[in-house]
Amino acid sequence: MIISAPTATAPGRGLTPAVVIVDAQNVRGQAREVLGSPRLPNVSGIRTALQSLGFDAVETYIGIGTRAVRNKTPELRREVARNVEYARSVLKDGRQDSGRRAAGQQR
Repeated sequence: MIISAPTATAPGRGLTPAVVIVDAQNVRGQAREVLGSPRLPNVSGIRTALQSLGFDAVETYIGIGTRAVRNKTPELRREVARNVEYARSVLKDGRQDSGRRAAGQQR
């Protein structure tokens, strides 16, 4: 599943525009290794992290996969439901982030 979240540019900030593609499960695993607990990325966090490196995420795409669960249908349904809920939260976060940027508000 690929989740596309619109983002707005930050004019005049000297940032290099970038289209961002993120593997959510990879980030989740890296967070577990570095922070001790798994965390999925969101649009605001991605933008903030990249801005500190000089990039403006003008478009953000987040890919998420469903973990294999040994053909147990109820478990698979739960995994898919979690992914759908995550997709909704990413889209909502992207729209909110885009609205804040368009209104000139900074985080």
